Amino acid sequence: MHANRVNRASSKSRLKFSAAGLSIVAAMQSLAQATPAVFFTDDITLGQTRFNNTVASADPTAILFSHTITDLTAANFSVTSGGTTVYVRTSQAGAPADYASYSGFTTWGVSYDTNVGFDAAVDAGYTIEFFADAGYTTPFIVNAVGVETLDWGTCCTGTNSTPTGSAPGTAIYMVFDPSSTASINAVGNITTPIPSTTHFVAAIDDRNSFSSVTLTPNGIGEFFGAGGLLTFSFVPIGSVPAGSSYVTVGGIVIPDIDLGGPYTTQQLNNGDVNPVFDGGILRLAGSGEVSTDFTVNPTGGEIDTNGEDATFSGEITGSGDLMKSGAGTLTLSGLNTLTGGFGVTNGTLSIQGVTSVSGIDVLSGGALGGNGLILGDVTVYAGGVLAPGASPGALTVTGDVTMASGANFIAEIDGYGTGTGAGNFDRVVLLGADSVFTAGGTITPVLREIGGDANNDFMPKVGDKFVVVSAAGGVGGAFASLVQPSEGLPENGRFEIAYGSNTISLVIAPELYDALITGYSSLNGRRAARAMDSIRDAMGAGPTAEATSLFQSLLGLNATSAAGAFTQIGGEIHADALAIASRGSLAVRDDALFASPGSPGSALGDHCSVADDESRAVKTASGDCPDDVRGQAWMSVSGSRQMTYSDAYAASYQDERYAIDAGLNVYHGGGARIDLIGGYTRGDIATNFVGRGYVETYTGIVRGLMSKGGFVAQAAVGGTMARIETSRTVHVGGNIASNDSDRGAYLAHIDASLSYPVTINPGLIVSPFASAHAEYINADGYTEKGPDEFALEIEKTDLTTGRTRLGAYGAQSFTAFGKPMRIAASGAWRREIDGASLAREVNLHGAGWETRSASIGDNIAEVKVGWSAEVSKGVAVTAEYRGEVSRAMRNNNALIGLSVVW
Repeated sequence: MHANRVNRASSKSRLKFSAAGLSIVAAMQSLAQATPAVFFTDDITLGQTRFNNTVASADPTAILFSHTITDLTAANFSVTSGGTTVYVRTSQAGAPADYASYSGFTTWGVSYDTNVGFDAAVDAGYTIEFFADAGYTTPFIVNAVGVETLDWGTCCTGTNSTPTGSAPGTAIYMVFDPSSTASINAVGNITTPIPSTTHFVAAIDDRNSFSSVTLTPNGIGEFFGAGGLLTFSFVPIGSVPAGSSYVTVGGIVIPDIDLGGPYTTQQLNNGDVNPVFDGGILRLAGSGEVSTDFTVNPTGGEIDTNGEDATFSGEITGSGDLMKSGAGTLTLSGLNTLTGGFGVTNGTLSIQGVTSVSGIDVLSGGALGGNGLILGDVTVYAGGVLAPGASPGALTVTGDVTMASGANFIAEIDGYGTGTGAGNFDRVVLLGADSVFTAGGTITPVLREIGGDANNDFMPKVGDKFVVVSAAGGVGGAFASLVQPSEGLPENGRFEIAYGSNTISLVIAPELYDALITGYSSLNGRRAARAMDSIRDAMGAGPTAEATSLFQSLLGLNATSAAGAFTQIGGEIHADALAIASRGSLAVRDDALFASPGSPGSALGDHCSVADDESRAVKTASGDCPDDVRGQAWMSVSGSRQMTYSDAYAASYQDERYAIDAGLNVYHGGGARIDLIGGYTRGDIATNFVGRGYVETYTGIVRGLMSKGGFVAQAAVGGTMARIETSRTVHVGGNIASNDSDRGAYLAHIDASLSYPVTINPGLIVSPFASAHAEYINADGYTEKGPDEFALEIEKTDLTTGRTRLGAYGAQSFTAFGKPMRIAASGAWRREIDGASLAREVNLHGAGWETRSASIGDNIAEVKVGWSAEVSKGVAVTAEYRGEVSRAMRNNNALIGLSVVW
């Protein structure tokens, strides 16, 4: 075994331990990414702690085996940890180690053949072998081993053998597996004698894995002992952070910020502690600036602000984790580069410079703020606070920011500015293309008692929006709650949260939209607002995701724009369209009344007037009334434009309609006539920014006329089928939503009139008349198509309306150009009964309200003027104008017609 070691000297992995003031030199011939670490100190407890912490830093799951062999007399023994048992065999100079003489230490005088060189020293060394079985046949893999040396000092610092030849001074080497191809690691030489004392000696060679190690002193004439506490483990290849070695020899050693503390900034200023975090605590002794540069070893460290506020303006570098604890604020204003993380357990960490970290964790009791730049991720846990800015300002992050449940985002708002200080508001800006802000916990806007140089007198108004988060990679999650400021809010105002794809904003929204738009909106809009207010919670959310999305779209609207939005949401186009359907059926009846001979105000003329039908001998303007006239067929085409003005309920709208009507009149004896009438209308509705509609009606009417005692009575029954299409547009927050519908309505109607024609002279007839109309409307219920956020559910509608007319007409027959002609005119007063404005019940996200059309007025004046001429025997043409006017409406109608009698 020893000869084999000598022959393979160049292939061994050797770790050498040396003294104070010496630099660590690592000459690695393989696995260049690995960082072996060596430990040598007469502080046994500290050395063991540093070794253990380094193993844990390299691999938190690593199993540490530790065993005190002080009372052992056997060279072989077992060690158990974490449910695993390792069998250990120890030897010195190839023979079983003897621990009896020195209570667990095997000792020897160091002597070897210097002609053979360093391998002879290895052969005389103390070897520890590790096995996985009690038969000592299966190697157990290790690469981290530590032991104690007994009363070792340097008496003989002459020239001694080294792995590469010889050098002055004394050193200790740890040679891993002689068959290993790992490189040699050295820690200088001890050239000054040191006191004889017990040391802790250890090595972690993470360039490979091994199953044995030989502790090799090289000082000829030295007395050496090894044993005591044995500790070992295995860490992943290349996992040990750089700078993990710890070597001290003799004299007064200025400590790093290690577990021997805590240390204070006063000690740091006095030079009593090195600015190197090595697992310990640095506690502030007072406020002010600390300009020292710091290094953070893999074992990490902690800064306890201890109720003080301090600024660290120097550079902080290293690979360990750093923790900020204690009340008070720690401000980092320098350029800091940490490959480890940064935790905040208490007080505030303010980033004013640039800090590069793997991540910052804000734990319960801690807060993170500042106007600086963080190169890394930020996670705020339950009880932690993210408070960007420095009253106020912006914190910039290149990584992800995650707000956990129970975390708190505090945003100070002192004005509309996006800078720092007075008149600005806090923001978090995520610059990375893939950086995502995940909301959670609580958001707390603050308007008063803002620190720094804030004005503390800013009062936002409804509609104001403050983008407190912008993230290039997007935003996710949602805040669970929002704490309203106790001061500074406007009347009927509160904060709500607006979520965008890349932003989160705090928006001043109204407590009640109904109150906000009062004085700006119609009653339809206010009813919609009142209904929506009833389902909106304190966070501005609705009972469904779609309702919440609707409320999100309303954020940022002031009174004027919100009034417009709720007018559009109100859905009055559906009431307008139903009103136009009713007017369409009425238009057919009015056209028929005017186009049919014998009707009040007829301009076509009656070839054989019903009023004078008793003798059937009265001549028309043509001077001829043949006894064989039995019927009349007619048709007309008309067009109209009606403008209905806005009122307290609804916006104005315009209806452009055309109609095609036709009829067949059949005469009977005894002054009677039966008419069959059919008509089609198409009306296009254009409202004032609340939508459009298209209404088609198909109407059929049966009418009877009777002349008796000079009176002419008419009665008619009919029905109308209407097809109603609507398109409703809602403009909110720069977005446009369009919802459509296409359903039907059915109308049944009856008409009755009475007139008394009086012949003034052979060509002139005048007559008073009165009429009444009743209508039943049955309209389908339906739900609009389009975005669910704004899709109204229209309830089924059943209603009755009516109207009366009272007026007079006159007709004059004459001959011109050899053709019989007739002119007629009439005027009437029309009274609407429950038909001036129609209503529909609508529902949105479970909230309902009534929406009404603009009223056409209860009292309407009508005027009609017409002309007809017989162009050939039994064929007449007609043209007519009909106008309607009220305080709320204007309507103009033109008609042309053709009549044939037989």
